[in-house]
Amino acid sequence: MANLRDNLTRRDFLHGACAAGAAALAGGAAAGPATAADAAAGGLTPTRVLGKTGLKIPILGVGGEFDTVRNQVLLKQAHQLGVRFWDTAQEYVDSEKGYGEFFAKNPALRKDVVLSTKTLKRDPEGMTRELHASLAALKTDHVDLYFVHRLQNPNELGDWGDQWKQWAEKTKKAGKIRFFGVSFHDNVMENMLAVSQFAWMDVAMFLCNFRVLGLSKFRKGMAAIKAAKLGTIAIKVQALGLSGRPLTDKETADMAGLTDKGYSEWQARLKLLWEEADVHSACCLMKNLPQLNENAAAAVDKTKLTSADRAAWGRYARATCEGYCAGCERICSSAVGGQVPVRDILRMLTYHNAYGERERARRLFAALGADVHDRLRRMDYTAAERSCPQGVAIAARMHEAASVLA
Repeated sequence: MANLRDNLTRRDFLHGACAAGAAALAGGAAAGPATAADAAAGGLTPTRVLGKTGLKIPILGVGGEFDTVRNQVLLKQAHQLGVRFWDTAQEYVDSEKGYGEFFAKNPALRKDVVLSTKTLKRDPEGMTRELHASLAALKTDHVDLYFVHRLQNPNELGDWGDQWKQWAEKTKKAGKIRFFGVSFHDNVMENMLAVSQFAWMDVAMFLCNFRVLGLSKFRKGMAAIKAAKLGTIAIKVQALGLSGRPLTDKETADMAGLTDKGYSEWQARLKLLWEEADVHSACCLMKNLPQLNENAAAAVDKTKLTSADRAAWGRYARATCEGYCAGCERICSSAVGGQVPVRDILRMLTYHNAYGERERARRLFAALGADVHDRLRRMDYTAAERSCPQGVAIAARMHEAASVLA
């Protein structure tokens, strides 16, 4: 692929990345939608200051839940594009190992990368064991950000907060982590408010996308997080849903208004997040070079969305909300008496329908066990549907899950 001109227009740059990406996905010989030299025409990915940490972090980060061992070229390209916030977790199979192999081969580049990993452990002893295992796999003596992963509800902060604070202070002094935080994609609004009350916390990583930006409770949570000067990292940023109803003609026209300007739908979703959500970085799962280059192109593009563009996304989010679970787990769980993990099953259905990760979805569903499967089919979901803020057709979705995930 010939190098793009140094004076690329926005349309040329965005469309060039997307078109080449499509060719690569279709089986073309090109290594990716753009070489480092091509993408560099737009400059390195911009950075923002990560709240009170003072750390400069790229506005686009690499989500590590993919095969990093066999995708070293993506890591190299990410570094060249300035996408130098790399996230991973102990539970992401060999993700940490892949990062470690990259740093072992390119030790001088470690200092450029804001490196983050996460633990599912809650007790300090378990956290220490997992951190040491992570550092060994990552081939580094420290991580920049360390998270307690998948915070379920504010009660966990009350139960463990004091111990986490002591652990974080001790581990920072030992030079093994620079900053500490929590990540969550369930009960997001409640957790945001709770986390903002812990002054010693450095950073929060949470579900944030165009579908929740307009919710009043979410805006209240974001205001609290901002007032606490926490660093903010968005996850689940593309808002993949349950594959709901088709778009109306009006919604199709709204989306065309964005794509006609040179943005793909996915680029527009990111730009809206960066402009509207006031987050410091968006952590994206990018499994291949086309996806990386497309997102990086959006990150360096300086053109702002118009008020009409933002309004179109708001209309789209409201009109299609029944196809997206916003993660308010405590509402649906209490409505079914805790007998069926509704939120978890909706997530599995999203993996199956939207992510194309069908084996993963079925494996997770099977792990729920026969008792849950039986209760799922017999449960009355009337109260859960009535209380769901998104209007998800929970009964139909549970029966769909029982059919396609079994």
